[in-house]
Amino acid sequence: MNNKIFLSSALSMLVLTNAQAADEPEIVQDNELSIELETLSIVNTTPLGAGIAIDKVPANVQQMDAEDLARAQSISLADYMNQYMGSVNINDAQNNPFQPDIQYRGFTVSPLMGLPQGLSVYTNGIRFNEPFGDNVHWDLIPKGAIESMSLMPGFNPAYGLNSLGGAIAVKTKTGFSAPEHSLTLSGGSWARHNEELTSGWNNGEFAYFLDLQYFHEDGWRDYSNSGVFNGLGTFSWRGDAGQLNLTLAGADTSLTGNGAIPVELEAIDRSAVFTHPDKTSNHFFLSALDGNLWVNDETELTGNIYYRSNRVDTLNGDGSEFEECDDSDFLCEEGSDEAVEDINGNPVYATDAVEGGTLNTSETNQWSFGFALQSAFNQALWGHKNQFVIGTSYDLGKAAYSADTELGSLTDNRGVDGSGILVDESRVRLDTTTNSLGLYFTEVFNVTEQLAINVAGRYNHVEIDMQDHYGTELTGKHKFDRFNPAAGLTYAFIPEVNFYGGYSESSRVPTPMELSCADPEAPCKLPNAFIADPPLEQVVAKSWELGFRGRFANILGGGIHWNLGYFNTINHNDIIFKVLARPIAQAILIMLDALRGRVSN
Repeated sequence: MNNKIFLSSALSMLVLTNAQAADEPEIVQDNELSIELETLSIVNTTPLGAGIAIDKVPANVQQMDAEDLARAQSISLADYMNQYMGSVNINDAQNNPFQPDIQYRGFTVSPLMGLPQGLSVYTNGIRFNEPFGDNVHWDLIPKGAIESMSLMPGFNPAYGLNSLGGAIAVKTKTGFSAPEHSLTLSGGSWARHNEELTSGWNNGEFAYFLDLQYFHEDGWRDYSNSGVFNGLGTFSWRGDAGQLNLTLAGADTSLTGNGAIPVELEAIDRSAVFTHPDKTSNHFFLSALDGNLWVNDETELTGNIYYRSNRVDTLNGDGSEFEECDDSDFLCEEGSDEAVEDINGNPVYATDAVEGGTLNTSETNQWSFGFALQSAFNQALWGHKNQFVIGTSYDLGKAAYSADTELGSLTDNRGVDGSGILVDESRVRLDTTTNSLGLYFTEVFNVTEQLAINVAGRYNHVEIDMQDHYGTELTGKHKFDRFNPAAGLTYAFIPEVNFYGGYSESSRVPTPMELSCADPEAPCKLPNAFIADPPLEQVVAKSWELGFRGRFANILGGGIHWNLGYFNTINHNDIIFKVLARPIAQAILIMLDALRGRVSN
């Protein structure tokens, strides 16, 4: 299936005042000699970093640094992107500041499974998309530990899988970049409070950085309390030719994501929730070692190695899709005359304890290990400035996923009391292993001082092994291979006006969660309420982009940056989840009638 994702033009302007713009010239005075040095705005073109001037990139790259984030007083990185970055908006269906879906140019990256993940996320060159569903959790890294962030359009396949719409590259602080100590306290309505302690130091050779954050709120709706405790620490060494950073990070969070409510219930009580509980908990750990070495003035080696783990627990109370069978005393699924069986194979009798509600639980234990190596060569070629980068990455991801549906009854406040009876059809016990190997290169050749040509490519090889431990239908092995190319150019008419344009291809492979839904003869179990798809191919995005950008000085001492661009991305073999509509309207009406009765009485 071909799916046209986005076709649009965009005009974005960023006004910076009362501060020197990143690319404004600096004046260096030496006795009576004044020399103007132009400070270039540099952006990395690979996850491991290979910096070039931003006006040499054939796409509209947007950047943010720690000062921008602090000045905006945003509660999270996603909140900042929504407010200050072009072509970005968030879907806050979960009603939690740490659980938004970020949508960029029509592509989504979300903490929730069940959405096609079209953006890749990297932290210090480490892939942050989860191994099982490629989703991303925004509550794992404290915002005070972020040094910079770049939002890359999908122009560069070097960022690997899921970069259909682009990539989000985050860099965290070290004691060299943030040698300071601070304590930040904030609070607000509904018992919201946030405390963050930051400390950094260096002596020129060794450095440390530490950031600890605690966030809590009761939420403005019923049963909506959330808590986040996360931290990041880095120990660094720096020499004349390179630097090493050892980073440890962890998080323990409990987030409530109550969704939308019917308008009839909203008219009675705006702060109500339809059903509860609806909690997601993360237990996260990361250890990573990264570094770079300048072999000479023109050659840089960069690498990292990491281990990360994350256990994700979910607990969701919902209205029931089960009712008493028409011709027996057993419990049946609505619209069916087949009795529901428990995990022991016994039919379930219809009683008050098992009608009206369900508790859906899941636990995803996942860990990943990986490393990446890269060489950047900045030697001139035929007398022209040139940068050639070549690199490789390997990621091994393992996940153990389990899910159950427990029958129960709805309470007066639309919570769910479990009965202890688990439904056989909904039980999942699945182990997955994902091996991903990537080889990439980028080339930036300056034909003249004004004209630069960009060429890039990446080869991806992915193997996914799935083992079903509660049946056989989910077991399978899958392999995917693809080379993604890109080419573009930039031309500076004058230093303040720049043209860019290019073509690129990027891809993502079906996740283990999606592959478990690929049997057209068997309903999908992951998540429980989706329909089976046909056998799945890689999703390939083909993109065109061109535009103009520039800057001019502001009378207040800052600058105005502008961009006028056009982009067109078409997905091929797209994977779109389709919700299976099941008749739960009767349960909804019963609950609403009960509410109206309590109000009228």
